[in-house]
Amino acid sequence: MFFHRIGFYEVDVYMKRFGFNKRNVEMKFNLICKGLLLAAAPLITCQLNAAVITSGNAYYSGYIEAGFGGGYGSIEVNYNTQNNGANSLTTQYGTIIGNGSGAHGELSIIGDGSAGSASISSYGSYGVRTGMGGSANVQVLNGGVLQAFESSFWLGSDGGVAGAQGTSVVTVEGQGSQLVTTKSTNDGGRIRVGEGLSYSELNIENGGAARATSALGATDTSNDGSLWVGSSSASGSTAVVNVMDAGSVIEVSNYINLNPTYENVSAALNITEGGLVEVTGSSRWDTEMSVGNSTGDSTVLVSGVGSALIAEDTNIGSAKRIAGYTAMGVPVTSVDWENMADGEPVTDLLGNIIYNEAGEEVLGAVYSWVSNGVVYETLYPSTYLYDEEAIYALATGSIRVQDGAVLSGSTVDVSTNSANSGAYQNAESYLTVDQGGTVEADVTVNSGGVLNGNGGSVIGNVTIDGGRLAPGNSPGEMLINGDLSLLIGSLELEFSDADADFLAVMGDLYLSSAFNFDLLFDTSSDDMVINLDDFFDVSGDVFAEAGFTLEDNINVYGLSAWTIYFLGQEYSFTPTDIGDVAVSAPAGFGLLILSIGMVVFRRAVVKEQAGSIMPRTLLA
Repeated sequence: MFFHRIGFYEVDVYMKRFGFNKRNVEMKFNLICKGLLLAAAPLITCQLNAAVITSGNAYYSGYIEAGFGGGYGSIEVNYNTQNNGANSLTTQYGTIIGNGSGAHGELSIIGDGSAGSASISSYGSYGVRTGMGGSANVQVLNGGVLQAFESSFWLGSDGGVAGAQGTSVVTVEGQGSQLVTTKSTNDGGRIRVGEGLSYSELNIENGGAARATSALGATDTSNDGSLWVGSSSASGSTAVVNVMDAGSVIEVSNYINLNPTYENVSAALNITEGGLVEVTGSSRWDTEMSVGNSTGDSTVLVSGVGSALIAEDTNIGSAKRIAGYTAMGVPVTSVDWENMADGEPVTDLLGNIIYNEAGEEVLGAVYSWVSNGVVYETLYPSTYLYDEEAIYALATGSIRVQDGAVLSGSTVDVSTNSANSGAYQNAESYLTVDQGGTVEADVTVNSGGVLNGNGGSVIGNVTIDGGRLAPGNSPGEMLINGDLSLLIGSLELEFSDADADFLAVMGDLYLSSAFNFDLLFDTSSDDMVINLDDFFDVSGDVFAEAGFTLEDNINVYGLSAWTIYFLGQEYSFTPTDIGDVAVSAPAGFGLLILSIGMVVFRRAVVKEQAGSIMPRTLLA
């Protein structure tokens, strides 16, 4: 390694003028610095605070690069310039760490504990890129700042090289330490974790911060000011963001996306031990937080007292447009573009022919357009090109809020009713509120969605519109501090010898005739008398739609005989010598309006032929 006490940008100008290439730039950089300091001092402003310890290079238009050409390189920017290089660097185009297959780059920005005491600032469209087909380790510590103005962060990518895989680990640790990307007029303001084939990890720890902002707010048609986790990663990639410890924060102005375009991508956002992730503004789209995946995993964990995820509107699971399905039913978004031909079957990247929902081969189709009088053509799968052939499959994801953590906003939609095809292998999307976790929003659970958890609370109205409500965890309880509307779907209640699920509703309960109860028994007795009223505490009114009957709307599993009481009805079932015959109370009972007062302690909820399930204290 060698020392330079000269401004990077000024040296870059001379390097470009003299035509140095990347492979010999390190040696010539050293010679030029010495020569210019002696012979051309009037032409260059020497900056003592721009010294740097480097075995990487700085070249062309203000790039900074460490690790290239299959080799190792490092750059350190330190508040203590006397001992360790520069305390600030400014580039006019970009910062690149770990560029190319086999390369490994390291970047350290170390402050004195105050924000901005050591920094790198990158201007221009290239931004900050790490692990571009190589590997990168970036540390921003003790008040160090890494900034991308009018540009973005690309953390981990394949560098656009077929077969290459990038690896990037970026850690921002300590109060005042920051990643900052901003956009005012140009494209930028994004933190992209994973691009192409890559493993990418972003860690915000011990009071560190990452911020992505767009001055245009919700009018930004590019939806900048955003965090993308695995969204543009290629099949087989992993993208992880960890925000841990009190004071650690990620703030974006528009949007957070954990909705990978391609198959078999693992995307995760973990907010733990007091960390905070917040969308501070509103998106031009319908949602500020999107979590979904066609065949991979998209997960969000919010865990621990003080940990919080704040977004106005959150969607877990979505309708994703796909090219088609393999013969095994796997949804395909990554097709073989290179070998696609007009009117010929389209294949995935493994050579498997893909099919539409009718089982017909998806064919390549030509798309033509005219620009400046020139006709251009490109090929697409017909399912991408023509709206009448479009296929929208259900993508799935999950958010778990637990151990005193909070998810806060206006709405949370679990899954969607807009897809025209189900999820791969009948996967479901989950919102789990567990062990003191709290969701502060109105929640809608659509087809393919599940709201579950034990000991958690929803502060808002809950609507089940095609999905499942499953309070407890073999068994357990849930508190809904709002109204509960059971429209279409199912409510699962579990029963054991010692315990049973329980649901507390602080508002009104509405029950549709299209809604089902699934009662799941794992008990030593196969003959029980059950009063379902005892499994609910409802502070408001109960509205049961005409047509709801115990015989038609309640399914019992794990018992051979039972008697059920609920909302003034009785439904009995006993085996007979002739066969299984169900005997029930009168079927119709109109619209009931009942008042059920809150109680502090639950009564015994199930009466058996011998013994009973013990009561349990209601959620506080």
